[in-house]
Amino acid sequence: MDSATANDLAAGAPGVLTLGGTEYLVAPATDKTGILVRNYIKQKLRTPIQAVADSIKDLPAKLRAEVLKAAVAQQAGGSEVTEEAARDILLSVDGCRFLAWVHLKPPTNPGLDRKQLDTLITDDNYLDVFPELDRATGMIALAKDADAGN
Repeated sequence: MDSATANDLAAGAPGVLTLGGTEYLVAPATDKTGILVRNYIKQKLRTPIQAVADSIKDLPAKLRAEVLKAAVAQQAGGSEVTEEAARDILLSVDGCRFLAWVHLKPPTNPGLDRKQLDTLITDDNYLDVFPELDRATGMIALAKDADAGN
């Protein structure tokens, strides 16, 4: 990242994201952004019991009870959100829409409605939106610098 880009990101200069031919100002990431993203991931994350519920239906009763008991024990002990689970949640069409909303929502773009993102970000284009959203927010560049200790 060059120093001009780093200065713009540090100063909170908004980027621009084009969706459906319209340019939207992108609010810079803040601590609140991180909290919103973390809460979204936790909301979407399946519990161990939810994860096994469908797959154990056809198992013999004894095995089903053992699997369910293990899932209950894991859930009771609490579990950390893994990087892989978070990535799977965010790198979906719904995750892309959520990340876009966090950065585009009013007051940054008055009149923008979250439901509009359902038509602007689709299964057909969300993989193209991610790099543009990253470029506009600088989130990955800032995270890489933070990881490098810069």
